Order: sequence, then structure tokens, then C-alpha cells
Amino acid sequence: WMTMALLAQAIPAQHSPTSLQVIDEATAITDKRGSQVPGDLEFVDEMHRPVKLSDYFDHGRPIILNLAYFGCPNLCGLVAEGLVSGLQSLTELAIGKDYEIVTVSFDAKEKPELARQKKNSYLERFTEPGVEEHWHFLTGREDQIRKLADSVGFGYQWNPFGKQWDHSAGIMILSEHGVLSQVLKGVDFPRRTLHLALVEASHGKIGTVWDRLLLSCYGYDPTTRKYSLLVWTVVRTGGI
Repeated sequence: WMTMALLAQAIPAQHSPTSLQVIDEATAITDKRGSQVPGDLEFVDEMHRPVKLSDYFDHGRPIILNLAYFGCPNLCGLVAEGLVSGLQSLTELAIGKDYEIVTVSFDAKEKPELARQKKNSYLERFTEPGVEEHWHFLTGREDQIRKLADSVGFGYQWNPFGKQWDHSAGIMILSEHGVLSQVLKGVDFPRRTLHLALVEASHGKIGTVWDRLLLSCYGYDPTTRKYSLLVWTVVRTGGI
């Protein structure tokens, strides 16, 4: 109690515990599964080409959406490393054939040159065929970024004291039509979790018959951050 009292005295009025809670809410990832990502949002890719998000829709494969900023000193890199690690072990699905990756910077000050540098750094580690053509690094205007982030429930906010962006860790899985199918929080994305999330987002268009059967008995548990057996489904099936 004494520690909390001293801390409260040390925090100026404009940074009271109430306002700190607002900051926490502003940088959280909220569940907006089922929401449509606006396809008309405009960005620029790492090759300075103007693109719309709809350019990546309707190609018959789900999309891994990674919101980050390229100058991030810690968390964004951990998310990307976790994604690369998971995808490297996901040998049964192929980028460009079964899924697409779109990384969007939420720092409107970042430009395509930095996006290209960041992409090159990951191309050195994720060397599967198709990565160059099917992992896209985008930058854009603040209004377009904010609309995208809001549509998938990704919160971020500039921290003037730390001189960096505050945000949570996670990736989003979109259907081929740009509908938010799954949110995978954290920085670790195991092969099995990525596999089932992509198959689920594709509505069975990728993967095997066995994958689709598994999804009838397994569901994503956000508390454990993995797909777990749906006990009641199994019980009902056994009863039948």
C-alpha cells in the first residue's frame, strides 16, 4: 500500500492510474472475428507500388496479416521471428499456394525504403520458394492505417515518454475475402496452430480431409493460445 501511495504521488495528474488504464485499453487486441477488412484501403508496397488491400483478396487462399512498425526495438521483431519460425516448420502448406502474408507498418512516418530493408532481412531467413512474391510489406497514411487496425481490433498508441509505439503482440488470419477469421496473440506460433488457423480461414479449400475433420473436433482457445479438443463435440459424436 505504501508503495502504491508513493507511486500515485509520483504520477502527475494527467497520468493518473485512470489514464494509464485507458492507454492499456487503447493498445489491446480486441476480438473482432467475423469483421470485414475494407478492401479499398490504399497503401504503398516495398517496391513503391500503390496497392489496395483488395489486391490480396479473392485469390483462393487466406492471408496472414501482421501489423507492426519497422523501427520497433523489440516486440514487432519477436512477433515476426515467431511467425517465420512457425512457417518454416509448416512444410505441408506453401506460401503463394496456400496462404499470403501482408505486413503493414502502423507508423505513418515509415516509407517503402525501410519496408524493403525489413523484407530483405526476413528473406535471408525465410527462404521458401514464393516468399519474395507473396510476403508484402506495406506503408501508408495514418487514416488508412487506423481504419485497417480498427477493423481487426489492433490497438496502438504513441508513447511520448518511451519515444516508441505501445502495442500488443499477435497476428490476424483473414479469409480470402478479407474477413477476420482468427486472432493469434503472443509471439509464438506453433506449426499446428498456424496450420489449423489457415485451414479454418480457407473454409476447407486448403489442407486435407483429415484437417477438416480435426477442425470439427478442435477449436482455438485464446487462453492457451492453441487449438484444443472440443470435449462436448466429441461426447455428442460418441453418443450418436
